[in-house]
Order: sequence, then structure tokens, then C-alpha cells
Amino acid sequence: MVIIVGAGPSGLTLSIHLSRFGIPHVVLDQADGPTQHPQAHFINNRTMEVFQPLSGLADEVLRRSPPLAEWRKFVYCDSLAADAEVYGEVDHFKDSDRGLQAQVSPFPVAHLSQNRLLPLLLERAVAGGCGSVRYGSRVVRASQDADGVEVLVAASPPASSPSRPRRGPIAVPAATSVLRGSYLVAADGAGSGVRAACGIGMSGQPALQHLINIHFFSPALAALAMTRPAMLYFVFSPRVVGVLVAHDLSSGEFVAQVPFFPPLQSVSDFSPAVCVELIEAAAGQPLGDVSLRQVRPWLMSAEVADRFRDARVLLMGDAAHRFPPAGGFGMNTGVQDAHNLAWKLAAVINGAAGDKLLDSYESERRPVALANTALSVVNWEEAMRVPRAMGLDPRAANLLSMAAAAGEAKRRRRSYPRQGHAPQDRTPVDCIVMMAHERGVGLSSGSAVCGGDRRYMSEGGVVAPLPQAFSKGLLEAGLAFGKRIAGTQGPLGSLRRRALEAIFSVGDTLRLQFPAEDLGFTYDVSSRGKGPGGSGDSGTGMGGEVATGAPAKARGAPYTPSTDPGARMPHCWLVLPPQQQQREEEQPSNYAGGAASSLSLPPAAAAAAAAAAAAARASGQVPAAGAPSNSSGGSSCSGGGTRISTLQLPAACAPPSCFSSWTVRAVRRTPAVAATRRAAQGMGALQAARRLCLLDADQAWHASMGLPAGSALLVRPDGHVAWRHVGRAGSLTAAGTLLQQALLAALSQGL
Repeated sequence: MVIIVGAGPSGLTLSIHLSRFGIPHVVLDQADGPTQHPQAHFINNRTMEVFQPLSGLADEVLRRSPPLAEWRKFVYCDSLAADAEVYGEVDHFKDSDRGLQAQVSPFPVAHLSQNRLLPLLLERAVAGGCGSVRYGSRVVRASQDADGVEVLVAASPPASSPSRPRRGPIAVPAATSVLRGSYLVAADGAGSGVRAACGIGMSGQPALQHLINIHFFSPALAALAMTRPAMLYFVFSPRVVGVLVAHDLSSGEFVAQVPFFPPLQSVSDFSPAVCVELIEAAAGQPLGDVSLRQVRPWLMSAEVADRFRDARVLLMGDAAHRFPPAGGFGMNTGVQDAHNLAWKLAAVINGAAGDKLLDSYESERRPVALANTALSVVNWEEAMRVPRAMGLDPRAANLLSMAAAAGEAKRRRRSYPRQGHAPQDRTPVDCIVMMAHERGVGLSSGSAVCGGDRRYMSEGGVVAPLPQAFSKGLLEAGLAFGKRIAGTQGPLGSLRRRALEAIFSVGDTLRLQFPAEDLGFTYDVSSRGKGPGGSGDSGTGMGGEVATGAPAKARGAPYTPSTDPGARMPHCWLVLPPQQQQREEEQPSNYAGGAASSLSLPPAAAAAAAAAAAAARASGQVPAAGAPSNSSGGSSCSGGGTRISTLQLPAACAPPSCFSSWTVRAVRRTPAVAATRRAAQGMGALQAARRLCLLDADQAWHASMGLPAGSALLVRPDGHVAWRHVGRAGSLTAAGTLLQQALLAALSQGL
């Protein structure tokens, strides 16, 4: 059994995939139900591809997402009022209503908030049949040995807020229980207790910005927003600086993100009255219908765990990486972590792969997390170009906060003269506070600022901290003054407007879509060397880091399809002939309306192999662990093998189980492509089982794969190329030998 801690998007995605592989598991979450806070909301192309095999989840996400017209833009303004000054706006879909390069993915990006996505995931996780989801379950202690992991679970205290009702068919834990499993997966969020218990540190920038998130509903604000609909409204005015996230204009659901500066400011400063005042300032007019749901702090950081694996404990999602929201990589990276990890856990637990296969989870996903962290920080810096052009530099605000908070240091004595200073102890922050002192701002006469702790000295020579009220007043006065002198009015107005025009004209602002990063990340194959032999062989795509051989692409660069080992298999459309469109048992998973993406072939073969595995188990013909098999693990919790996909061009396209395959054969002078499902007999010859015809009238298959006739790909269950052979093999026997070696390498049983 696999024990998953955390029932967020990553944990529930892993649960669903493990059920598809027939792996027993349990999901533990200390909350009393799915969060009602919107949180993440942008779902990129690759995550939509991961979702679709989960009972058509991508289609369901699209049905529930707001219309694209309501969220295609970012708007920069001083309010949402009819007479607001609009500094600029960015349409992220100006080239296509489906998004950038719609031809490279079968699914568009989507905008669905996490509180609306989680029930869809929970429904599928509960229905999977191989696991349970236990809310109200707190992990008290976890330990591991050579044979497995042990977790002590206690019932969580009831939530103090009614905003998180218990939902769905979930198991409620006993007061205390002990669970034993093969592996423990930490998907328990940014403050992961499992990660801390393992002693795994985080590297990066722990505190980029402190924000208050105000979740609320306001139909009146939604009506204002509909006159200029957008996903994000960046509001800069003398009364408020912040971002309004329009999660759903039809219901009037928003989140306001407002910077705040601890320790002088705290959540308690944001009373309901203050929150409504800030929201109405962003609206530019009274609203009268603001319904507050939740106010909570959030620390924006950019950190990645130093390790993703500690023996039998694996990290994923926010427990493994924390990004700024710029670019929407957080939830998407976590879901894709789960997609990468699920088939590897299944392969190891079922005995089809060696334990070192799990090492490739860290060597593949951690570099992706590092790359996405770096890109998110760059995106955040780009997002700051607009406020800086308006005279609102976040760095100045943070410096002011540091200066004002300096007086909170604890008391200590100094030996300096009453009016003297120790220049060697002063910092730039000291100088700011000293300037305030010298100008008589709130300091009594006869006091002096001194030292690295920025204290004032009383007549008796005792160094005391600046009073908290003074420090907080200094901070708030400075912030208010900064907002008043910013903007496009006043003597600097024309200069700032020109700067803004330049920024928006060249697109140097926050972007929404990153196709090269979403679809084009490639696992480096150099650490595993070349794959099994043959002219033109390109090696295995099973370990190492994000490929660095190609020149770095510009931020937001187009995605270039590739069949390089480690890359995601390219997408192209294949169509069933009309006479076969009614034969549902012959249709690939993700098939709809007579067409199927090439990306749906691995899940399709997985389903077919799962059925074969179930039939084999029913007849008692279950192969020994690690032995060649034509099973791939299905809905039964009692067994099933790993799912590996092979693709031969133009001769074969094969998915899961150790050795279940599909063959795609282009027929000359006709638009037909025939797909034949074959079950491998051991590791040798292939025996045809049934035939499925697919039309490829546009020759999209060959154009997308970019390989000569007779070439072969081995495609993993997560859709990434494990191995490639360019050109024809000398014979069927030679091809079988190459495939056997590639499979063993892919499953970490040897090279």
C-alpha cells in the first residue's frame, strides 16, 4: 500500500493514477474537507493532457470553466469603475481562441479555481476502487525501515471555520491508528511536516513578498468587471495597491491580493471593515454587497526541496517546491509530479522494475521544479515593471518596512556617547531611520539613532527599541505617501505614461502562457548513456536532468515538437473511419467525435492491457513478479504490471503493461493508418490480437513525429519518450532484441 499525505490536487491526482494501475493506497488530510478557498486556477496544456484519461476530467474542466471572453486578458488600471484610468491591457489569446500553438496539444488551457477542481478530483479518487480518502486525519509520526513505512494517524480537531464543510464519501479516522505501507508520499503542502521530519531542507528565496488574500463574493463588482472582463486586474491608486483575481464573474467570486508587511502589520489589521474598504477602493465606488468568505496571509517564496526522495519517502507538489504565482506553475507542476511518480511506484510495487527506478523521479522532476522556480521569479520581476514605471517599486516598500521594523529589536546597552554613533555598525537601513530622527519625525529631542539595531538612546544612556506605535506609524505613513506620489498624474505623469506605453507595446509584462515550458521540458538522457544499440539510436530517456544541450529559449518561446528521448511524445490527430466509430470497444481512450490524439494511445493500450490482466487474474494465469507479461495493471487492487508504451513509425505504436503494444502502419497511396493491438509472447515475437483502423489523411502522424520509415519509439506511461531507434531494424528478431533491451533499461533492470 502507498500512503499519501495531502488531498490537494497533487495527492488526489496520484490517487486516481494509482487506482488505474491497481495499486492499493490511502490519502490522509488533516483538513475536514476540500478547501473552499480558490487558490490556484490556471491549468496549462500539459496538465489538461494528464487530466483527460481520468474519466474525461479535461472535458469536465472545460465545461465548468468560465467562457474565455471573461478571462483572456490582464488589465492594469486605477480601479474597475466606468471612469477608471486604464494604464494598459494584455490579451493572451490574440492569436488564437485556443491559446498559443493550438495544434500542438489536443486540449486548450483552462481557468478553473482549485475549490471547484478538487470535488472533481475527489469524486474520481473515491470511485477508483483502490484507495480511500480520509479527511480529518493528522499524521503524528512517520518512520521507515527496509521493508516499508509506518504512520501514526490521529483525528484532527474540528475546523473553527464553517467554510470547509465535509464533502463526499470519505472515511473518518478513529482517534488513533497505525498504517503500514510500502511507500509514503508527502503532498502535504508548503509547510510539509513530512518533509521536515525527514530533515529535508529547502533552497531558494524563502520570502519574496507577504500578501493578504481576501476571498469574497460581490455581484456588483462582477457587473463592473464585465464591462472590461479579465482574469487579473492590477490596481494601482492612492487608496489601494493590489491584484483582483476574477475567479468566476458569473457568481461574483474574487480574491483580492494586497501586500502587507509583518511584523508591524498582521492579519488582525485587516478587519472586515478594512477589507471591504480595500475592495471598494479597487472597485472605484461603493458596492454594498461584498460577502467576505476568508481572509488569510500568504508568503510568496521561491524554493525547491534539496531532495525529493528519502528512501521510502517521496515529496511532490508544494511539499517539494514553492513558486511565485507568476505563470501559474505551482499546481501544474505538482499534478505533473504525480503523473511522473504514479507509474514508477506501480512498476516497483508490482515487481516489474527495480527500486532505483524511483531515483529517476527526483532526477527528472527536481530539475523541472528548479527551472519553473527560476522562470516564475523572472516572471514576477517582469510583472513589477509596471508598478516601477509608476513609481511604486516593491523594493522600496520592503526597505521601508525593514527600516520601520528595526526598532522591534530587543533592548541592549551601548557604550557610545549619548549623541554619538558607531559608523561601522550602520547599515543603509540605519541611514533611513537616522534621517527620520534628524528631521524630528516622532523622536524626542536629545535622542539619537545608533547601531545596527536602529535604536534611539535615552538621556540615561540605555538603548531602547523604537516604540511599536511609532514604527508602525512610520511604515504606514511611508506607504501612503508612496501611493500618493505614484501614478500618471503630477509632474512625472507624462514621463510615466510613455514608460507604460513602451512596456505594453513590446509585451514586457506578466504572461499567461509558456508553451515551451509547459510542453517542451525534456528529461536529460546523458546520465544513463546511449540506449540499446543500432544505427541512429538516441538512447534512453529515463534519468538525469532537464536537457541543457539546446540553446536556452526566450521566455514564452513557442513549443517545438520532438521525439528526442526524454521529450513528451508529439500530438497529432488520428480519425476512425465512419464504419468503426460506433464500435466503442475498439476506440482509444480520449476518443471523441471520430478523432483521437496520438497522446491517447498509451492510455488506450493501458486500458486494453488492464482488461487482459484482469482476465488473466480471473483465470489464475498471473505471471510471477518481474516476469514478462501482457498485463498492465487495471482497476483491481490485487495486482497488475507497469504500463510501458512502444511506438514504431510507421510500423508500430505500442502502450503499457510490460509488453503490450499497438502497431500503427501507414498504407501507401491511401489515407489509412491501421492500428493493430498485439500482445507480446515473452520478449520475442508479437502476435496480433485485433485490428483498429485510423485515418491519417493529412499525414499528420509522420509530420509530427519527424522520423523516417521504420523508426521506433518506446513511450512511457507518462507520455515521454523512453527510447528511440531511427531507421529500420535489420529483422524482426533484431527489433525484438532492441525492444527487450530498451524495456529493461526503462524499468531500471539494466542497460
